[in-house]
Amino acid sequence: MPGGADGTIVCAGEVTEAVVTGAFAATGKGGAVVLAGLSRDPDELTIHLPGSVLARTERRVLGCYFGSCNPVRDIPLVLSLYQRGELQLDELISARYRLDDITAGYADLAAGRNARGLIAFMG
Repeated sequence: MPGGADGTIVCAGEVTEAVVTGAFAATGKGGAVVLAGLSRDPDELTIHLPGSVLARTERRVLGCYFGSCNPVRDIPLVLSLYQRGELQLDELISARYRLDDITAGYADLAAGRNARGLIAFMG
């Protein structure tokens, strides 16, 4: 692909060789293919790329798991930023549901009425 993307992120529900190959094809010279999704079988070989093209175009293939965060360090940091009002998360919630309404939440998600629903377990 002439030009191509600076980076592609593979986060499909089921990562296959075809998905990774498509992401590689969509990535331009010097770009990165980031694998954030997983396959059902952790031992399945899902990357089969032309090494000469990889080298000649200086593309990179990277793995990323949970945003490469360190939960011990990053979760307290994110919570502290939120508590101080420096990280706005409430505005990201598109709908709120009680646990009893979880079926409606999934239906709204499937219908495109809810992008980031929150299920409240308390209160």
